[in-house]
Amino acid sequence: MTIKQESKYNTIEEYIGFLASNTNINVFTSNPNVNTQEIPKSMEEAMAYSNFWNPILDEFKEDIGKIEFFYQEKNKELPLSFGKKLLKSVGFNVKPEVKEGKVRYDKVNPEVIRNVNPSKSLVNIVTRENEWKRLNSIAQNTEDFSAPFVMLPENLCYQVNIPLECISGICFKSTEFLNKKYSSEEQN
Repeated sequence: MTIKQESKYNTIEEYIGFLASNTNINVFTSNPNVNTQEIPKSMEEAMAYSNFWNPILDEFKEDIGKIEFFYQEKNKELPLSFGKKLLKSVGFNVKPEVKEGKVRYDKVNPEVIRNVNPSKSLVNIVTRENEWKRLNSIAQNTEDFSAPFVMLPENLCYQVNIPLECISGICFKSTEFLNKKYSSEEQN
């Protein structure tokens, strides 16, 4: 049985502000968007971001129209210069330079948010085929998110898994969503 309780928050925006203050992260809201202001710089910050997005994605998953996220491309080995190739051919141990992958931003428009898994710190999203193909090609060059093809009926097979700590913002479907009255539901 679901019981609606009176909330101490007047609006959804106030509730999201409360979540942000509990996790000590900077968030700005502008109907219909909620965004974080920076990329986490430590594991503690990443966990705070995960703890912030988890209840929002879980509670309002039917109202979310877009999820923005960041990822880091895989590191790339740079080709050896002529001199280093020569030294390597003579027998010296020469290692190529490694260029750190760039941080990139992208977004996904979920058809359905299937679940939010706090133990794995992931959100599982079903999207359209053309968007899935684009994200799947990007996922081949990163280890931050995945876009596996799942053997399910066609409307569920195009899935994207995004770590909660990589989410940088969401956009709700309704432009007045943050102004709506917030009411919590509790299971009995």
